[in-house]
Amino acid sequence: MNRLHILYGVLFFVAILLQSTLVKFMDIGNIRPDLILIALVIFSLNYGAVAGSTAGFFIGIISDLISGNVLGFGSLAKSITGYIAGGGAGLFKDGSRFVVPLIVSCLVHDLVLFGVRNFDQPISWRVVMWFQILPTLGYTTILGLSVYLLIGNSLKRDEEATY
Repeated sequence: MNRLHILYGVLFFVAILLQSTLVKFMDIGNIRPDLILIALVIFSLNYGAVAGSTAGFFIGIISDLISGNVLGFGSLAKSITGYIAGGGAGLFKDGSRFVVPLIVSCLVHDLVLFGVRNFDQPISWRVVMWFQILPTLGYTTILGLSVYLLIGNSLKRDEEATY
């Protein structure tokens, strides 16, 4: 196991720890950023679709256990998200390499999560989209850009140095 694997393990651990403790104090009108999703997108962009999907599954299970949500919903959403982020990594140039996959990943993640959680209930998708999904997407994207500028580039440089 090299240094980069340890750094990503620490990144996921810190993201889960902060998501379960600090993020509840950062909410704006019941909207919270998803730090675990940010860490997953950074990981998936560097390791690809299969590794991103696998990491998403395990991180989703852990976050389901910690949050008390129904076991499996988060792992499904994060598995799909990790696969999409990792698969789309090569489609974008450096300037949008993180932003576009993060936005698409947030959108898909929340659509899957809301779809699975409310499968048997009538909901207004317009209301969910405008008042939950898009604000969460914006908040997570703004925070994700900050995190990526601080951490993502150093992980990328470390990865290039290990090969």
